[in-house]
Amino acid sequence: MPRARGRPLGGALDGRHPSARRVAGLPLGLRRRRHGARAPHGLGRPGRGQGEPARVPHPPAPRHRLPPSPRRGRARAPPPARPRPVGSRLLVHGLPAELPRASGAAPRPARPRRPGHGLGLLRRGRAGHAALRRRGGRRGGPRAPGAADAAARGPPGAHVSATGPLRAGAPAGAALAAALAGEAATYAAKRREIAALRARCRAQRVVVLTFDDGPSRELTPRVLDVLADHGAQATFFALGQRAAGAPEVLDRVRAEGHEIGAHTMNHRNAWRTPPWDALRDIREGYGALAPWVATDGRFRPPHGKQTGLTRRAVRRRGAPVAWWTVDSGDTHTQLPAPDAVVRRVLAEGGGVVLAHDHGAGRPAERQEFVLEVTGRLLRAARAGGLHVRPLRDLA
Repeated sequence: MPRARGRPLGGALDGRHPSARRVAGLPLGLRRRRHGARAPHGLGRPGRGQGEPARVPHPPAPRHRLPPSPRRGRARAPPPARPRPVGSRLLVHGLPAELPRASGAAPRPARPRRPGHGLGLLRRGRAGHAALRRRGGRRGGPRAPGAADAAARGPPGAHVSATGPLRAGAPAGAALAAALAGEAATYAAKRREIAALRARCRAQRVVVLTFDDGPSRELTPRVLDVLADHGAQATFFALGQRAAGAPEVLDRVRAEGHEIGAHTMNHRNAWRTPPWDALRDIREGYGALAPWVATDGRFRPPHGKQTGLTRRAVRRRGAPVAWWTVDSGDTHTQLPAPDAVVRRVLAEGGGVVLAHDHGAGRPAERQEFVLEVTGRLLRAARAGGLHVRPLRDLA
């Protein structure tokens, strides 16, 4: 046992001696225990009169500061944050109106509010129909007598549309659908009329020569000469503005027994023109051609295009619409061979041939092409037993 000045150390470690109390507080051989730290008894030997184990105090827990007490008087709300411009954007509550998106990141698709279709249809695996709000309150709540049958039937017309949540755009969508349906019906009517015209020409073995966009002082008189040489008559659809520049040519056309029809005033395409402009073009064309064409005279739409409005306007006049079955190709980018046009007419057993007799600013080769096709068709029709007539004589 170690000694201190001739005395055993254990004997001096009494609770009454001040040195014993100092030694007891020394951190010799401390070991962390479960219920607190215990000081060793003596110098590594327990149970030597050291008294109760010394407790090592834990550090004090930090004290949280309480929020300051509110001031006396009426509390004032903080002023709203004013948007600050940052470049071309605005800061709203400290954030830009649109946060920048990472480069190459695709937008996340919006999830439907309820499980099922995004338009409010029923869940997957069930028949799709409009999701209607029940009037009986929550599911399972009390209902009035007959409410189940009324909910099953739904309001009138609910079975027609499956876009119940899109009520705001329903009028515009319905108007657009009606307009598209009307134009589709107009185009279908045109195809039926052309098919009926082709069948009549085949049944009567008739060839009808028609010339559009005239009259002109350069080409129309030459066409009239070719027709006179073969004793044939044709139909001319004149423009109002060109008729005003060459009225004597139309006088000759009528004097020689040919038919004259209306082709509008300025040759406006009804598909690429506002509806009011297309209607005015038809009205002014009939007005300019009044000396040669009756108010209910035959009408040919420019470019063969008509809409529901222009079709109804012509029908209100009582004017028949004149189509064609064979295009001579004199206005195409590349001119076809004249013999190809003749072979097609003979193969169909007749038909209505489209050509153009305007000559102002037109290349000479195209004018000669019109004259060549006209002469060959007249000779082929006589050789093949076909009759050349104007449209008015086609039953």
